[in-house]
Amino acid sequence: QGYWRSHPKCASPEKARRIREAQRFWWWSNVYAAFACVCCAAIAAGLTMGLVSLDKRELEIIENASEADCFTEEEKQKLASNKVAARKILPVLHDHHLLLVTLLLLNAVANEALPIFLDELMPPFFAVLVSVSFVLLCGEIIPSAIFTGPSQLTIASSCLPVVDLLLCMFWPLAKPLAVALDRYLPHDEQQ
Repeated sequence: QGYWRSHPKCASPEKARRIREAQRFWWWSNVYAAFACVCCAAIAAGLTMGLVSLDKRELEIIENASEADCFTEEEKQKLASNKVAARKILPVLHDHHLLLVTLLLLNAVANEALPIFLDELMPPFFAVLVSVSFVLLCGEIIPSAIFTGPSQLTIASSCLPVVDLLLCMFWPLAKPLAVALDRYLPHDEQQ
């Protein structure tokens, strides 16, 4: 005589369809969340390299440079665009530690959240492997190359609205850390 290993459940086709739709929704939600984490990590790493590596004195020199020192029309146009970019970037660099802490917090949140979402999509071992690979390639190497390239000032100045939004979002956490850094590890200008 046979026996059932489990109790059969009779689900209606409508209920089975709703369950499949819910599973599909959560699967795609995890895919989008993982993609958002990689994008946030890329933005944070790129902006960290692109903005924090800028020297305020160099930006002030660019801002005060004269077009009369340029030999070609192309150099004059490049100087004009760099002057506009430098004028926009200088106020953001004023609070160096706040900018640094904000961007590092975003990077940390994105990098730590990515395996959580990937874990729902694949086995944990592969989730860690994919997470490290994506963060390294798409979240660190490529953005750093883009943000520190020949158009560094232009790219950095075009991303300033995003930076302003991030500064507002992370201010409650970033400001106390930035104040502590200002106090115990002053920047050259603050000494």
